[in-house]
Amino acid sequence: MDDVTVFVLAGGQSTRMGRDKALLLLGGRTLLERALALAHGISPRVVVLGSREKYAATGERIIEDEFPGCGPLAGIHAALGTSETDLNLILSVDMPFVPLKFFTYLLERARSRPTAQVTVPRVGGIAQGTCIACRRSFRSVCESRLKLGLCKVEDAIRLASPEYVEEEEIRARGIGPDVFRNLNTPEDLTEPQKLEG
Repeated sequence: MDDVTVFVLAGGQSTRMGRDKALLLLGGRTLLERALALAHGISPRVVVLGSREKYAATGERIIEDEFPGCGPLAGIHAALGTSETDLNLILSVDMPFVPLKFFTYLLERARSRPTAQVTVPRVGGIAQGTCIACRRSFRSVCESRLKLGLCKVEDAIRLASPEYVEEEEIRARGIGPDVFRNLNTPEDLTEPQKLEG
């Protein structure tokens, strides 16, 4: 898919985990390695969002935030400022169970609604803001929020003519809502195998 750039959110302070989540091992690979393998299965255009110092060894292009300390919204903003494609996919290292077939479907939905700045899965009524397809125009919404010190991705999405992929639609594709589970704490790593199938 040459018309889409995949951005891997690897930044973040990982305060609840206590160490860099991107470098945690799951199934013999780091979460970052898993995310990059998935990203390259989607598009040849892959970029890591995070620290150049930390992730230079990946050999990937790395983009750092223009608004440091503002979480995933700052990463998305930085991504869209450098993207050469209108359509972009954001995936997070701490959400390692979302399958390739879902991202493929998410991009299909985004292409079918070019007026939507963001196409986002919504599970249990909650938008999964670090698993989105978005247009470059979403950057202006992100920037206006960040300049006000407002960093919630979900709030920015609501202002961006979103297209929601609802839970029923996701289930109809044979994908359970548990795949959107985040790994945020050491306890989250104790039972991940049940989700990998």
